Order: sequence, then structure tokens, then C-alpha cells
Amino acid sequence: MTKMNLKLKSILAGHRSAFSRKFKKFDEIRENGTEVVDSDELSNILDNFKRKQELLRKLNEDIIQDLDQENIETEIVDSDQYSFNLETKVR
Repeated sequence: MTKMNLKLKSILAGHRSAFSRKFKKFDEIRENGTEVVDSDELSNILDNFKRKQELLRKLNEDIIQDLDQENIETEIVDSDQYSFNLETKVR
């Protein structure tokens, strides 16, 4: 794995973590039902999630392009699973 690939994986992990924290906070608000959230705020949150999703997709593609052949399948499976989970949460 190259130095650039390690950097991209670190960036990817940071964005995944940031998304998870934001989604957890959003999920807590939704579950509590005590806080009033206006539709503009919800729309902004959804837009942010979609932008983050696209950024993660691009980072995954960049990482795969730089991987050794034997690591490609594992990375694709991992990124597909995360993308599926992310898409499910966003919906």
C-alpha cells in the first residue's frame, strides 16, 4: 500500500466517523421527538448526508485505483457494505 493510499484511507475513515457522529445526533433528535426541527434544517441535513455520501464514493474509487491487485476485492466488498448501510440510513 502506498503512502498516498494510506492518506486516502485515513481521510476516508475521518469522513466516515464524522458522518456517523452527525447521523447519531440526528437519530437521537428523531427518537426523542422533543426537539422541534424545521423542514429547512432537515433538508440541509439530508443535503449534507448526500454530499458526504458522494465524497465517500469518490474516496473509495481513488483508494481502489491505487491498491495492489490482491487487496482490491476486499476493499470493494468493504466499501460496498458501508455504502449500502449509508444509503439505508439516509433513506
